[in-house]
Amino acid sequence: MDWNAYCGPGFGGWLLHGPFFMMLIGLIVVYSLSRLFAGRQEEKGEITADPAMNILRQRYAQGEISEEEYQQRKGDLSK
Repeated sequence: MDWNAYCGPGFGGWLLHGPFFMMLIGLIVVYSLSRLFAGRQEEKGEITADPAMNILRQRYAQGEISEEEYQQRKGDLSK
């Protein structure tokens, strides 16, 4: 059996294809899970990476703005 007919000449065949695609799939899974958990933390009201949303939460917690104003601005920031 001629492996070059299946894997292409000079690329290393499945010795390089296999680990490369396994790492690629692993990176995709890790990225997807990190995005999933980041979204769940934001839903729980934890600190986010968005500084504007953090300031808005602080102002609401300190009583500087009403709940209606908080909800309106939160919707504006989410767009």
